[in-house]
Amino acid sequence: EQLFSLLGKNGVQLHDYANGQDRTPVSPAGWRAPPKSVGNGYTFPQDLQGREEIREGIVQLSSQVAARLRKCGMKCQGVSLAIRDPNFQNVSRQTRLDTPTSLTREVTRAAMDLADSFWNMSSPVRAITVTAIYLVPASEVGAQMDLFFPERELKRQRLERLEDKLDAMSEQLDVQMKCLKIAMNIMKGKKVPPEDERYLMENDPNGYKLAMSMKFMVKEDKKECKSVLDDEDKNGSSETGEAEAASGGEGAASSGGEAVE
Repeated sequence: EQLFSLLGKNGVQLHDYANGQDRTPVSPAGWRAPPKSVGNGYTFPQDLQGREEIREGIVQLSSQVAARLRKCGMKCQGVSLAIRDPNFQNVSRQTRLDTPTSLTREVTRAAMDLADSFWNMSSPVRAITVTAIYLVPASEVGAQMDLFFPERELKRQRLERLEDKLDAMSEQLDVQMKCLKIAMNIMKGKKVPPEDERYLMENDPNGYKLAMSMKFMVKEDKKECKSVLDDEDKNGSSETGEAEAASGGEGAASSGGEAVE
């Protein structure tokens, strides 16, 4: 009662934990709850002007969202779009999809349909957030053949296989580029963070050996350089991490700027 009067519900929870009364189900080590939504937002360095520029921004964000859906084995049954103007006023809308999807083109189409429905395309845009909502595991989504147009579902399946291959190629290229940057830092005599060195050892042992052999030919810099890895790499090499929710997500592609919070 004293803890409740001082800390409210948190006090009761602390009391239960201290007495071994945690009723939370036991989860296997490394288990993560599936994401409820996957979103990417971006504040652009310059305001977007006109439908074409807005569309380009939405395409980039939708591509990232769809890739993250596929990476965590989910499909979305809805899409949300939020647009912020230069005065930092936000407008957002969402829509349901006829068929669960993780295809870039379908997420993009839904987001653009939303933009056309509520945004004046002559008004400047400072930031955009695209979010996949109402997620379901891809393994639980069965193919829905159209009796009159069966080729549509077959085409979707081909597109899904194609995007899976493109994801694998993109991830492999990303690993190679990070390994190259780490190796170059080592060969220049820079002191790389331990996680960077471990990442290079795991993903490119030969590159690591070459970089270490070249390291002794230059003067070593005592100051540790900035890591080239992102949080997901540091937490477990290339393992799939929990997708971020739409409140901010990761920074989108294109030129510099900051993630929408």
